Amino acid sequence: MPCPRLALPLVLGSLALAANAHASCGSAFCVLNTDWDVVAAQTTPGHASVDLRFEFVPQQALYSGSSRISRASVVDEEAVETRTLNRNFSASLDYALTANWGMMLTLPLVSRSHSHVAEPDLDPHRESWDFSRLGDARILGRYQAPLGENNNGGIQFGFKLPTGSTHLANGDGDRAERTLQPGTGSTDAVLGVYYTYRPKFVGLSWFAQAQFQAAVATRDHYRPGNQFSASLGFSAPLGERVSFLLQANGLVKGRDSGAQAEPELSGGRYLFLSPGIGVNLSPASRLYGYLQAPLYRHVNGIQLTADWSAVLGYTQRF
Repeated sequence: MPCPRLALPLVLGSLALAANAHASCGSAFCVLNTDWDVVAAQTTPGHASVDLRFEFVPQQALYSGSSRISRASVVDEEAVETRTLNRNFSASLDYALTANWGMMLTLPLVSRSHSHVAEPDLDPHRESWDFSRLGDARILGRYQAPLGENNNGGIQFGFKLPTGSTHLANGDGDRAERTLQPGTGSTDAVLGVYYTYRPKFVGLSWFAQAQFQAAVATRDHYRPGNQFSASLGFSAPLGERVSFLLQANGLVKGRDSGAQAEPELSGGRYLFLSPGIGVNLSPASRLYGYLQAPLYRHVNGIQLTADWSAVLGYTQRF
């Protein structure tokens, strides 16, 4: 495998200190790219693919900076976070308009349970939220072009839309923190680049992707922090239908801002390693699964984080 053809993936992969929606209460989505092989494949006009994905992110580890801390060590706080279980579903439709142009629409469903101990120093009592609601939809366009033999590159551009609720409350009428809500209430611009390399050896492939997201319109005095994410991935055949998958995923997220934000308890830097397995059920359908583990995490203030997370998905091409 010639080294020059791997240069771009390695450069982008070195940027993998990237960030996601981790907040004091621990709302999160996996920093994992499962559409890269679909993007590379959908170049025939009129062809489409559907990707169905489930994420499980159990956040129970309390961190301050880059150190794990005990709940007993948290003092002078309005609440001590206990755990957040994120069970996220998403459906994505990818459609090739021409050999170079395409688009993708993603609709998420956020199922989240969160609990904390409020007023731990004065009147400790447990508060909790449990909901399943639609989250923020995303629509992206792309332009893809061959860069040489077995090489493709492209750009992605579009928006995250404010379709998710921002006013959910529990049975006692207490509204969940903005970072816990299924939507941010903001319209975000998204811009990214990606590169794929598929050598002549059947089944082997590399990819790299970097993406930047920033709010361009906000409401209710809340602005989510800008975020930059990057992924470097590899796939190798283990058999006729089974492939070994491996990704390095990173994320850097800025602090939230606004009267309803908690700047001191938002944002951070994360790096993950994500091994997985892909199974081709047919030439047009595929199952995949990943286990994601943090290699590095540094949070602002005190935040809940996950020691592991899992993703299961199914892709169907038409």
